[in-house]
Amino acid sequence: MDKVKVNKGTKVPVDQTKQRPGSAKKPSHSRRKRPPKRLSQRPNDVYINRSSQFAGQLSRCKRIFDQGFQEVTVHGLGAAIHRAINLSLQLRENYTLSTHTTTSTVQLVDDLEPLTDASSTISKLLSEYQQSLNIIIVM
Repeated sequence: MDKVKVNKGTKVPVDQTKQRPGSAKKPSHSRRKRPPKRLSQRPNDVYINRSSQFAGQLSRCKRIFDQGFQEVTVHGLGAAIHRAINLSLQLRENYTLSTHTTTSTVQLVDDLEPLTDASSTISKLLSEYQQSLNIIIVM
């Protein structure tokens, strides 16, 4: 006896159910992410990402203040925004600081490159938007 699967309220044997259209196709393009555009990097800029160690980012900010700089600019993008906020709060516990925060939206561009010569020979561009946070920490 065939197994029975419920499909939109009706019972249909499993071997008669249809697969999603296009689910068996192999991808024709690969996605290559471009790095986001950065402002000109100054010695007192700290770019936060998810892969670097939080303790290392915190010690870098402390070292910038110890070198005599009066301000540090912390930049966070997308999923790293909460790390940038946490970093600025940790610095406020150790120093007497004031902060100025700005938010914005950044356009990110990805390249879709064909995997085979049979597909189009022209690369396509994909764009998306992510949130950005800049925190200026002033001593």
